[in-house]
Amino acid sequence: MEVHKLPNFAFIAPDVDRWIANRAPSEYMEEIRERYGQEHFDRVMYSHLIPTDEHSGIWSNNYERFGRQRAELFLAEVRKRCGISDRLADEYRDPLVNAIEVGLRDSIHIQLGNQYGFDYWGKHVSRHVNEQQLEQRIDEHFRRIGRISGPERSDPRQKLNFLLVLDYLKIVENNWNCFSAIFDNLSDFRRAVDDFNTFRNAVKHNRSIDATIEHRAKAAIIWFSRQMDLDLTAFGL
Repeated sequence: MEVHKLPNFAFIAPDVDRWIANRAPSEYMEEIRERYGQEHFDRVMYSHLIPTDEHSGIWSNNYERFGRQRAELFLAEVRKRCGISDRLADEYRDPLVNAIEVGLRDSIHIQLGNQYGFDYWGKHVSRHVNEQQLEQRIDEHFRRIGRISGPERSDPRQKLNFLLVLDYLKIVENNWNCFSAIFDNLSDFRRAVDDFNTFRNAVKHNRSIDATIEHRAKAAIIWFSRQMDLDLTAFGL
């Protein structure tokens, strides 16, 4: 029976068992998170190998998804304790994120440039991104380096450096004819961007990264490296 599968087991006190009885997981888990705070909640749930990231089946009461996700956490923990963990080394995380982002920017610049010429920004990028927020990020960059202008204002490749990962998704989606030969399948590209972006934000903001996030991110990073022909051997990939 489904309820007897290992990913459905958890050690909890009898009074807690009675408290959650006949309630949706999304309901009682949210109450626990609010009561103890995000940091403590994440630490305790991770100790029980319970996935609680934004994609967790807990929040949508999706039992099958939760079961698969927790099984992935179990397997990752077994591999880790057996000394065969395939987790990304801490010192490689930030450089890997940077390598994928640079690869995406270069690919966007080259493909749009080849298709439309290197004045592509106005017609094929601008309407798909928040230009006001982009200008604010560029202004902040100038303030930090003590300058008031530079190629970041006009050079499309330089401007791409100030976009968000999800901006790259919008650009590719709305110019798919330029990218289908590289990324093959739009659904695969969307999934890879989503998984990479979750990992990227956690790395850049020093957030906790559980095995599920890392597992998906590694798959996304490998997918991107193959689609864009990036050499990531220096990072063990």
